[in-house]
Amino acid sequence: MLVCMKTVFTEILKLKNTTRMEITMSPTMVQQTATTATILKANQTSIITIKRRSLQMQKIMTAVTVQIIQLITTMLVGVKTPILML
Repeated sequence: MLVCMKTVFTEILKLKNTTRMEITMSPTMVQQTATTATILKANQTSIITIKRRSLQMQKIMTAVTVQIIQLITTMLVGVKTPILML
């Protein structure tokens, strides 16, 4: 899965026509995103729900991060994935 994620990030960088992109995502978050995308693909679901339980999570989950997650899941699942923030 990590190799897959690396490929996805590389593709995103190509799309953005840059070689560097800073993203505030913890390793756990990357793992969860990959896992979520896999589950979505298996279940053919097209919505991701992210629950913001803590202040720290709220800080991490910026609009940019949400867009990145959406790009990753779209590329992995093959469909545009709406993300609901709760």
